[in-house]
Amino acid sequence: GVYSNIVNVAFESLSGISFYPNPIKEDRILHLQFENIPSQLYQIRLTNDLGQVVMIKSLFHLGGSSQYSIQMNKNLSKGSYTLEISNGQNVNIKQKLIL
Repeated sequence: GVYSNIVNVAFESLSGISFYPNPIKEDRILHLQFENIPSQLYQIRLTNDLGQVVMIKSLFHLGGSSQYSIQMNKNLSKGSYTLEISNGQNVNIKQKLIL
């Protein structure tokens, strides 16, 4: 129904991985929700508008559903970034993230 569509948009849901909040709050904590996806090492990359990588984190997901919190660098300037989460073979998420 209408409600579930709103949730999908708000949580930037794609291929079993979603993130929030967007824009990121002052505490600079990014929350990731993994839903029924395989056990693998995932790479989280944040790039700025110039295409420079400003953050790389590796996350080992044991499989199934889990929630993770990532503390982002407090020194990152406000603006628009691209968040990319990949598992080595393919990109699971590529979305705009606002700080």
